[in-house]
Amino acid sequence: MKKPVLLFCFLLIGFYSYTQSAQEDDKAVSERIFIHTDKSTCIAGDTIWYKAYLFDGHVPGSFSTNLFVELIDEKGIVLFTHKLPVFEGMAYGNFEVGDSLQHGYYFLRAYTPQLLQSGKQILPSKLIAVLNPSFIPEKYTTNPITSYNVQFYPESGQLVSGLTNTVAFTLITPTAQLSNAALLVSNSKNDTVVFAANNINGTGSFSFVPSINEKYKAELVLQGNEKKEFNLPAIQSSGVLLSVADNSKGKIYLVQKTSDLFKNNEAMLTGVMFDKIVFRQPLKFDNNESNGIIPLTKLPPGILHLSVTDADEKAYAMRHVVIYKPDMQAELIFKKDTINLSSKAKNVITVGLPDSTEGNFSVAVTVVDNIDAVNGNNSIINSVLINAESSSPELDLRGIQANPEEKSANDLVAITGNWIQPIVKKATEAPLQDNYITHSGRVFKYGSKKLVTKGNLVVMMRTKDSSSSFIKLPVSNDGRFVMDGLVYDDTARFHFQPDDKKTGKVEVTLDKVVELKVPAFTAPSLASSLTERLSFTKPEIKKEIAAVKTYIEKTKEEYKLLENVTVRAVRKKPAEMVNRKYASGLFNSMGNVRLFDFVNEPPQGGAQNIFQYLQGRVPGLRIDWRGGSNYSLTTSRAMSLTGGPIPVQVYLNEVEVDVQALLSVSIKDIALVKYFPAGTNAMFGFGVAGRLAIWTKQPDDYSVAELGHDNFFLAPGYTASQQFTQPDYSNGVFTKEDKRKTVYWNPNINITSEEREVKIRFFNSDNAKKLRVVIQGFTYDGRFIDFEKIIE
Repeated sequence: MKKPVLLFCFLLIGFYSYTQSAQEDDKAVSERIFIHTDKSTCIAGDTIWYKAYLFDGHVPGSFSTNLFVELIDEKGIVLFTHKLPVFEGMAYGNFEVGDSLQHGYYFLRAYTPQLLQSGKQILPSKLIAVLNPSFIPEKYTTNPITSYNVQFYPESGQLVSGLTNTVAFTLITPTAQLSNAALLVSNSKNDTVVFAANNINGTGSFSFVPSINEKYKAELVLQGNEKKEFNLPAIQSSGVLLSVADNSKGKIYLVQKTSDLFKNNEAMLTGVMFDKIVFRQPLKFDNNESNGIIPLTKLPPGILHLSVTDADEKAYAMRHVVIYKPDMQAELIFKKDTINLSSKAKNVITVGLPDSTEGNFSVAVTVVDNIDAVNGNNSIINSVLINAESSSPELDLRGIQANPEEKSANDLVAITGNWIQPIVKKATEAPLQDNYITHSGRVFKYGSKKLVTKGNLVVMMRTKDSSSSFIKLPVSNDGRFVMDGLVYDDTARFHFQPDDKKTGKVEVTLDKVVELKVPAFTAPSLASSLTERLSFTKPEIKKEIAAVKTYIEKTKEEYKLLENVTVRAVRKKPAEMVNRKYASGLFNSMGNVRLFDFVNEPPQGGAQNIFQYLQGRVPGLRIDWRGGSNYSLTTSRAMSLTGGPIPVQVYLNEVEVDVQALLSVSIKDIALVKYFPAGTNAMFGFGVAGRLAIWTKQPDDYSVAELGHDNFFLAPGYTASQQFTQPDYSNGVFTKEDKRKTVYWNPNINITSEEREVKIRFFNSDNAKKLRVVIQGFTYDGRFIDFEKIIE
């Protein structure tokens, strides 16, 4: 006999109580990270471009200044880690997908020290498919074994006897059979209890009142009346159920319990969002039921985690709710000015934000083709509000639905989401102090263990591009110094000395860098449909991949050949090569210049500083020493209007400095010296005075002997990022083959009140018959920019 089903209709006899202090006093952050990539499917040897957006909950921006991005394979092995600086909650970079990477799926994982401190064991990751016909695992060369399964999700986490239970389910079947599949639930007597059809992407739900004395089974009914049998979860004799439904005033909840629990009404309904308690509501039961309204006006968009607990905060039931806010997404201006999908044709698109809205977003334009194994995972809304809270692969989750007719899809997402248990932050938890690259340590007298306990440490930081910065650091009474807020790529060299020469030579001991405790990565099980998409049993896929891979390899070889030809075309003298490496713009001139190449011809004679070395060596340059650090540089070939000598202008790494600044630069650290005589045309526009320009060495220009006991240390910086480039076919030359997947990428489009719209210009590749435009970002008033458009 068919059991009666209790419908979700009841009187609203309770009312929701919103706790203001829970939000207002909590200073803890709940960091979220979204990674927008130019594409989610690429061929080995290609480049992936990405931009990371950081949020505190649903609000753009972050306290973090350092971001780590990893590429991880299906076995959980980390292949590389990028470290990037975060500015205004954003960072971007790129990486080349190596030719040796196996064909298969990979995960792009991102985290910050702040996120690791939160204690989360599952960090945000993004699915990437890599296609490589040269290295194909066996599972992608054979047809995958057809598998069938049903995953059951009781609405409150368990089935309770005698109460109305709602159960959501997910069907795992071949895609071709999904639309006609259904579930038939029956008891031990084979009486039909409920029949449920899947309605959205293989998910659905049903309700029934189970009995503790019965055993229930579910039959997966397939096309042709084929059936597969599965057992339902175990039934509990005692427990609590928490149900939620939509209401014109918000969300309505119903708590049902068995009579043995909460006899003194000590139960509490608690709501958590973004790891913060947003409300607590005491529950009063009438006939073992309690109900009320959860008004949504004061809650942000995202996942609301509800739980029914006792006085000791033991959870008896949990329910998750998707909260959709119509105004959480900003409108985007998108105009197709010029669209031409012919080979190598030029296209122009206008993008912007309406009215006075300001914001920042990234734009990717890619070719839509047959090798797209992963699509639809570039949504900033779903990643920040949904995927960040779930342990499911992101393709298993359906996005938040705005259409009222599809709100049932939101409920299915809420019940089947495999949500990570929120970690409620304490109100006293302050954000982790994170100030870019930091070096700290202690200062000692050189060759001894005696601490230097006063004064300042003068540090010159020289980066790989030869730029230099001077930093004065106070030394505390325990000999400590801290140098933070540093932003540089690759490796930097730090030279140091005390500002008081009476202190003498010093040495520093750097603090040990604290290693981040990053959770091990466990790759989620991927649906068989994903394996099917990468199968090399499909001839058309194999042919297309091979053609593009050949194009990538050919393009790289052409660039290498071009580089070799350029290098061999003109054999420059060593000094010319040093000049080309260090000097730029007006400083690059070699005409009418006195040049000293200290890289190939190190200075001899024991000079203590560059001025001592240059004295008497440069015609027209007069260097006078007046004791101590007081040097005067003038030109003897030009006089001022008053008849006196004209001071020489001094430049360090092409930045004008005073004469004393050069005294802190060791002569061993100088790569190039150039003196431009007074009135030389080489420095047109700089006046009539002489110019002395000095460049400090890059790390690779130091000899082994120079890396002895000098006062310096080397320290790694951020991962260097490249700039996306695209061909220009406006000259009408179309001789080269072009099979680019990404035809346009710009990670940093900023819309201001002065510039409301931006023109995007790009040229098609040869195979661009259909284009996908994906725009992701946020407005400065806190809304999402989430846009995707197919152009064909």
